[in-house]
Amino acid sequence: MIKQIIQQVAEKSPCQFQQLESPFEELDFYEAKDSRFQRFLVVLEVNQLCSPSKLNAQVQDKTPESLLTKPSFAKNTDLVILFKLDELTELPQQ
Repeated sequence: MIKQIIQQVAEKSPCQFQQLESPFEELDFYEAKDSRFQRFLVVLEVNQLCSPSKLNAQVQDKTPESLLTKPSFAKNTDLVILFKLDELTELPQQ
């Protein structure tokens, strides 16, 4: 449900994000359809939290080549992380 809300908001944003095909269930990639914007959006669903470098590696490994070849992808991408919890008590306490 949250992924559907994100998709609707992304599509109706000024960038008019368009979802790209992805073979990965846990990753959604979006690219701005409006040519005035060189923006990208990645939605990643995870079951456990890890370091930013591991998250980055996970996304980079599964990013379509068509996006990796665009210079603006490295600098103009927003990452939304959806952390799945069955109960709030599962949230790590620090």
